[in-house]
Amino acid sequence: MKARLFLFFLCLSFGVSKAQELKASWSEMQVYDNGKDGFFGDFSGINSKYIYGKFIRFQMASPFKKNQRISKIKLVAFDKLTMKKTFTAALIGFPENKAAKEKYKDLIFYKTIVFENTVYVFWFKESKLKDELYVQSFDANLKVIKPLQKIYELSAEKGQKKKPELFVMGNKEIEDKILIGGEMAGDKNENVKIEYRLLNKDFSFEASGQVTLPYLITRRSNSLSSSYELGNDGNLHIKSFVNKDGEERKLLLKGESSAYPIISVVDLKTGVLKPLEFKFDNKNIFDFNYIIGKQTTKVFGFFCDLKKDPNGWDTHGIFYAIIDNASNTVKSINFSMFTKDQLNQLFVKDKEDQKKARRKDLKKGNDAAKSDEESLQSDYVIENVQSADNNNLVLFCSRMYNYSVTTCTTNANGGRSCTTNYYCEKSNVTAFRIDADGDIVWASNLDREITYSGWYKWDVTVINDKANFYVLYGSAYNEGATKKGKTKKKSKSMKESRDQLEYAVFSYETGKFQKRTYMINSPTTPKAERKSVNPLAIQVFENRFYFNHVKTSFKPLPTILTCAASLACPPVLLMFYNGDIYKGKGCLGTLAPMK
Repeated sequence: MKARLFLFFLCLSFGVSKAQELKASWSEMQVYDNGKDGFFGDFSGINSKYIYGKFIRFQMASPFKKNQRISKIKLVAFDKLTMKKTFTAALIGFPENKAAKEKYKDLIFYKTIVFENTVYVFWFKESKLKDELYVQSFDANLKVIKPLQKIYELSAEKGQKKKPELFVMGNKEIEDKILIGGEMAGDKNENVKIEYRLLNKDFSFEASGQVTLPYLITRRSNSLSSSYELGNDGNLHIKSFVNKDGEERKLLLKGESSAYPIISVVDLKTGVLKPLEFKFDNKNIFDFNYIIGKQTTKVFGFFCDLKKDPNGWDTHGIFYAIIDNASNTVKSINFSMFTKDQLNQLFVKDKEDQKKARRKDLKKGNDAAKSDEESLQSDYVIENVQSADNNNLVLFCSRMYNYSVTTCTTNANGGRSCTTNYYCEKSNVTAFRIDADGDIVWASNLDREITYSGWYKWDVTVINDKANFYVLYGSAYNEGATKKGKTKKKSKSMKESRDQLEYAVFSYETGKFQKRTYMINSPTTPKAERKSVNPLAIQVFENRFYFNHVKTSFKPLPTILTCAASLACPPVLLMFYNGDIYKGKGCLGTLAPMK
């Protein structure tokens, strides 16, 4: 252990080699208009030649509908390196779809799965007592292979507490397998049951089955109770969080969590289910997740040691386990504790996190202060996990603080109205490399801060070239000039935020990093051609960053007519319109290390 601590400090004392630069490729600037192709929605998948983008009718989200139907959708294939537009397929809402309009009535777009030679598009239709699943397929050039077809449904009886809920997933690593199915309807105190089917290319089924999961329906539910993944081992992996029953709750220690994670593995050929509980004495598990390989599954997360913090809040270290996929049994398990010296060295340039103790209760005694000194802030979350080899993992984490601000006003008549705005404050990019035994090899912290509108914003994306990790993240300030010997954090100007994309390059060997800046626009870029990149909209495919830029504005004539008809133009009024008064210009981009 002493050797590992020496390596930890030794790593922090050395720098990284000169970091490589990132290079971008952009598509041509496109005109976005609901009357034409619509607006870019997201990237749907990638193969050896193309990356596929989904274009949709731009409209404001309705607060009254769980699944808002989009009336215009088109798939577009771009060359994945040059971002040149190559092929398109109109799905709904275009003149070429007019003959099939009735077939798509009441259908809601669900998801796209892209393989090397086939692109699948799934749709669903839901009612109070039934969920129906539809699919169509295209070749890589977006020519129709099989037209739209209903392939599956789940139904419920009136009065059942749990509504049926569909799932669809694919895995190109296991011969382009697609698994469909869902959680079946049920009543309170019944076990959750799932049904599954392996889908063939001709929309027939290779295998099917039903499985009873090891936990109960406890309340009314209109969503999935667990997360599902078709693993590289060919099995279905299910991650669930199970609430302890009444008798177990009576035995809970102060601060001990009343829920614990379970990984259940289903052999899709036999239907045999193997559950594995993760319950440990005197420990709470946070941010529980896993990476599935062909022979083993790596399980990881943060943990709280209740002996150090009886309240069960503090994050005292990293939990790591290796599971044998064949037997679904634990091969090894480790709880790697943080130490005061480790954390002081980690946050040596970030005094706010080095001296935490923000909660008053942590100042009441020596035990609470010691727990605070040997733990991360409790709002840390694991945002990204990288595996540069078979023996190590690198966890990229950040702090996430969600809060709301309510503002109330009173009019001349005494009427009072209140508005609540929601915010997500993000800070730090903190990385931990853990080895095959689960011990910390190095830890490194980058200080940053940004606040987004809305809650639960994930903005840390990562690629690697084995030697280095390239990390994109949002940051609202630069490290500026010093004042009285202390670093002053200066907020970025709007121009800096638009023209500069901040990223960092972390060395795999040492954990040391260099902050870098990719200049999106040069000083001579014409105003009409300036681009920007939103950290929240970056996606990663095949170890490259992909993103989009769009700039919207109002169409003059429709806006005037709308305002004239409503006799007013307050911004809140625009939320209720369908988007036809907007136009836009945009392009798509990809970013990767220079060769």
